[in-house]
Amino acid sequence: MRRLIALVSLLVAVDLTLWSAIVPLIPHYRAELGLTKVESGWLVAAFSLAVVVVAIPVGHLADRIGARRVVAAGGAAMAAATLGLGFAGSFWLLLAARAVQGVGDAAVWGAGVAWVAARAPAERRGEAVSFSNAAAITGVIAGPFVGGIATSTFGIRTTFTAIAALSLALAAWALVETDVQADPDRHVSVRAAVAAAFSESLILASVVMILAVSVIGGALQVLVPLHLSADGIARSGIGAAYSVGAMLGAVAILLTGRAGDRVGRVPLAAAACTILAVLSGVLALPLSAALVVAVVIAVGPVQSILYAVGYPLSADGADRAQLGHGIAIGIVNLTWGVGAFLGPVAGPGAPQWRGDRASYVLLAILGALAAAAIAAPARRATPRPATAAPPAAPSADRRTGPPP
Repeated sequence: MRRLIALVSLLVAVDLTLWSAIVPLIPHYRAELGLTKVESGWLVAAFSLAVVVVAIPVGHLADRIGARRVVAAGGAAMAAATLGLGFAGSFWLLLAARAVQGVGDAAVWGAGVAWVAARAPAERRGEAVSFSNAAAITGVIAGPFVGGIATSTFGIRTTFTAIAALSLALAAWALVETDVQADPDRHVSVRAAVAAAFSESLILASVVMILAVSVIGGALQVLVPLHLSADGIARSGIGAAYSVGAMLGAVAILLTGRAGDRVGRVPLAAAACTILAVLSGVLALPLSAALVVAVVIAVGPVQSILYAVGYPLSADGADRAQLGHGIAIGIVNLTWGVGAFLGPVAGPGAPQWRGDRASYVLLAILGALAAAAIAAPARRATPRPATAAPPAAPSADRRTGPPP
């Protein structure tokens, strides 16, 4: 089990490194290929849109044929996309590479986390999945350094060729791990699985929290840097604030994963959404630049708590609804893709008619509504924490392949 956690964590770290490495490279691509601002924006958005399109089919496929082959294919897709980013000589080839990157992410993240969730004992599921979430933050932090410093030092082609080789090596590693796929009694059509998932309160709660945190987080990533820049904070200072928040987020993920296993994930999620709403609302006040930086740092671990809780909670819901873990986590992954696309686009739209404060207030309202929606099922019928899952849940997936 530890080896599988290490494999998925490494794949997720590489995946998120490549996702965020594009940011410092956009000026290079614009200069070399003469891209417009719209085309540059599509390079960023293509990744999330691809995740939205394939997240559920990939999860369904993992339940049917096994997570091992899907994750290995995802690693190979990441390698191909990375070479594309290094050697593409046109906008369309770059766009295709980013889309393939998104497909690889859906396989590595969706099927990989489902693989860990299915193999882990139900009473330790949150702890097991938390390592993948922490690895994701590590990748987000590392990406700008790879895209900026490493490519400047060694060259784009050399850097991305090395990362592609690493991705292929991890894909090969995946093929020797113990496989897991849903039992035949969980093999239902995609439409039936999605309908059953949205009728299960735990999966619905995970969808609500991931949508809220991805929309709010994406909007703040656009609004806050502009806010701080207008207040005279240098680019390095803005980056440092986000880096500190991300590092605290990695710690929060590991702690919350264990806490969720012990006290239940729903109360933690409702509390985190409430705090996120308060922090978003505070940004609407006339704060000094130092206080805005403090809020940015505080937002990091709060967002991380929701990611740490959301994915294992969807796996808990899959057990209660007798669904495969892949389809449940695929739904959550799709939700993230939608939020990651909408947040940076819709969130900053409010300043066009009411100013930045209106955006922060709207984000605060969204967080409060999400907290209320998550807590409502708990008030009606308190969901069982992972430790109280049905005895059959840990064996609900069939395992095949060589021993770990």
